[in-house]
Amino acid sequence: MMQTILTAIAEGNLRMGMETMEHNSELKSAMKRVCRLEEELSATLNDSEKELLEKLGDSQAEANQSDSQQSFINGFRLGALVIMEVFAGRDGLVLGYVEED
Repeated sequence: MMQTILTAIAEGNLRMGMETMEHNSELKSAMKRVCRLEEELSATLNDSEKELLEKLGDSQAEANQSDSQQSFINGFRLGALVIMEVFAGRDGLVLGYVEED
């Protein structure tokens, strides 16, 4: 039985993370470069520098996660506003459009 999107979201069954990378060769390529460069840099560092690099990476990942979540929320809200406008029948973005009362 196929779930609805809302049910999948509510139950945590909608995955939009790294699984989508397989279909995005640009992202996959960028992630490979990041890994390769991190390995190269790590090979030149002592233990305390490696620890600092790891903390930097963790902080960047946390910032990226927060930004991604906010972008998703903003995009979802924008989509909802578009749907509301469609249902309201308003078309104020069309140049020269004047709503009649």
